[in-house]
Amino acid sequence: ILHKDGSIAEYAHLKHKGISVQIGQIVQTGERIGFSGNTGFSSAPHLHFHVLRHKADLQTLESVPISKSNRPGNFSFITLFLFQFIHF
Repeated sequence: ILHKDGSIAEYAHLKHKGISVQIGQIVQTGERIGFSGNTGFSSAPHLHFHVLRHKADLQTLESVPISKSNRPGNFSFITLFLFQFIHF
C-alpha cells in the first residue's frame, strides 16, 4: 500500500485469493485489506509486515523502523494450536 508520504507498506503471506482490495483502490485506516494466510514454509496463518521508503537515490528502498503495542485479542492458545491442522 502506497502511503501519502511515499512510504510503502507490504503485507506478505495473505490467504490465497484472500485480498479484499484492488490495485489503485484508496483504503482507509482500519479497512480490511485481506485475510491472513498460511503461505510460504509456515505451520500457521501469519503476516509479515514492513514499511519501506525510498532512499535519497530514489532507486533503493530502506526499511522504516516501526513500533507497536500489544492489544488484547480473541485467540486462545487452543485456537492457535488447532490452526496448525486447518488447511487454508
